[in-house]
Amino acid sequence: AATYAWSCADGTTARAREPAKTFRVPGTYEVRMTASDASGAHVTRTLRVRVLDPFRPADRVRLAVGLRHSLGIGPDGAVLAGGSDEYGQLGSPVGPATAVAAGGFHSVALLADGTLVAWGANGAGQLGIGTRSRSSSPAPVAWSADDVVGVSAGWGHTLAWRADGSLWAWGDDRAGQLGDGGAAPRSSPIAVGLPIPIVGAAGGGL
Repeated sequence: AATYAWSCADGTTARAREPAKTFRVPGTYEVRMTASDASGAHVTRTLRVRVLDPFRPADRVRLAVGLRHSLGIGPDGAVLAGGSDEYGQLGSPVGPATAVAAGGFHSVALLADGTLVAWGANGAGQLGIGTRSRSSSPAPVAWSADDVVGVSAGWGHTLAWRADGSLWAWGDDRAGQLGDGGAAPRSSPIAVGLPIPIVGAAGGGL
């Protein structure tokens, strides 16, 4: 069986396959791991761990939480994901992004160029990609808008608002959550008829 030896730049060591280590001071740390087998063969890998400072504006990470997964935006604009991936809701690398939203089992990201991409579960069309097939990688929402300024996700539906104050919705509509007067799911964005422009919106469970 293999043995594992870990050493950190702060002088701490551990001998376990998956050790736990807490870095309490922001900064960049070097962590070295050496794995050895009974024959004496070994391999060494060095990792660099960056601990962010939550009080430094450039290090703040925007977060969104779904039922069993979470999304964030790193300082470089990259979308970060963790948790359950049973419907492909963790996706693949994408960015730079300015906003993220996590639904029950789907994910949405607003990219820096004003366009939207979505991935994960899509049984009600909540990805807005024109079909109801799930996607494990970010897929562009099926519209030509490039002026989206915000996005929110409910359990199985998604909302987005544009620079002109218009609100758009797609996905599950069983409880009328799309605001179109019907109850049929929509797999691409539809405009919500509101009397005045909006500055934000939020998607609930149903």
